[in-house]
Amino acid sequence: MMRQATIRRTLFSIAIMLVLPVAACQASPPAALAPQVHADPGGAAALPSEEDGVLNASEANKILPASGKVVVKLLDAGAPPRSDLRYAPTKGQRQKLQVALDLARSMKKAGRSLPDARFPTLIAQIELEPTEQDQEGDWTVNSRLLKLTVESKNGHEQIAAQVAPSMEALAGQTLVYRVSSKGFVRDVKLSALEGAEPQQRKVLEDMSELLTSMIIRLPDEGVGVGAIWRVLSRTASSGADLLQSATYTLKSRDGDTLAVEVAIEELFASEVIHTPAMPQDYSVLVKRYESTAKGASELDLETLAPRSGSMVHKTSHTLNEQGEGAEPGDELSVETETDVRVSKL
Repeated sequence: MMRQATIRRTLFSIAIMLVLPVAACQASPPAALAPQVHADPGGAAALPSEEDGVLNASEANKILPASGKVVVKLLDAGAPPRSDLRYAPTKGQRQKLQVALDLARSMKKAGRSLPDARFPTLIAQIELEPTEQDQEGDWTVNSRLLKLTVESKNGHEQIAAQVAPSMEALAGQTLVYRVSSKGFVRDVKLSALEGAEPQQRKVLEDMSELLTSMIIRLPDEGVGVGAIWRVLSRTASSGADLLQSATYTLKSRDGDTLAVEVAIEELFASEVIHTPAMPQDYSVLVKRYESTAKGASELDLETLAPRSGSMVHKTSHTLNEQGEGAEPGDELSVETETDVRVSKL
């Protein structure tokens, strides 16, 4: 039998996992880890309205199969003049940027409020370099984590001091991936960190997803100011399965410089969360999920990451246990707000 203390830690770990950002100025990245095509088999690329925010797997598969490719659908071509949007970086031209991440969380367990948490700010400085272009026009991009720091705030100096050494030790780690001129990412390879702790590996994985997610997927058609397109993806990460629909609006264009806004909707594509770390007969049930995310980016089509951007992502989960040793009536409610800011170094 699984001890209750272990179950409590498992459930709380799931809650913490779910507050991690799935986006930074763009759609969620895990679906980008496989080769992708920009097609629109369903013709809608939109999510249905679900009161509890949770679908079962068969319902989700009708919208987009778990192994399905990312769908890009142009909804409005915008005002003339219209032209093609493509990334066109220069080989060897390095881009440096800073990503700052703030996270606030509140929780209730069995109807009782737990202390609110506002975590220290995580700040990453990153360098990107396009190195090679293949015959299809896809670029190999080498990215390197220059610096990762933790900034204390609101009296959390002790927490920041505790985690800072393990975060700072991640400087120098690399991420290599391929990206098309339309922003489709594939073949993502994260460097291995010898002797890394689980927390360090998780941070590296999250940062790699965050970095590749900042590349906005572009429509095939020519567009003008006011254009609207939607990107539908399905992600599976850390035991959670999500459908995501990101709607982009081209607010302005000056040559290769674009101002783009995004609004993101999400549904759980399965009501059950199970990770390899859980006992075989134990899982977490997602009873309710709400998610809203809005952001804006300034893009330069001569680079592969935004010049600047920001996003606020709010979520609300209601979780329950099921299986061996679970207490089904002991619900955990989690509300989060994640604030991501990107700037040029």
